[in-house]
Amino acid sequence: MARSPHKPKSKIAASVKSKAKAAMPRRRVGSDGHGTLGVDMARLEVTWPRLKQPVNLRIDSDIIDWFRSGGAGYQTRMNAVLRAFVDAQSKRR
Repeated sequence: MARSPHKPKSKIAASVKSKAKAAMPRRRVGSDGHGTLGVDMARLEVTWPRLKQPVNLRIDSDIIDWFRSGGAGYQTRMNAVLRAFVDAQSKRR
């Protein structure tokens, strides 16, 4: 039986999916009527980009479909979720 493409396979998958969704910028309308990403410029941290390494990775089709549904930059969003996970695990040690 086929699994629904939007139904997570486990609690871990649900957690990663919710963190990925949180990493996606949300468009807001400011008081001037123009859209903003809701970025707090006072707390903005600028860092140099890290070197990226191309890899072949097998990912569940529903996961890749979800990231791609956000449009261009889906690989960057996937990297951000993985980075957040690694950073959170590093803090636990």
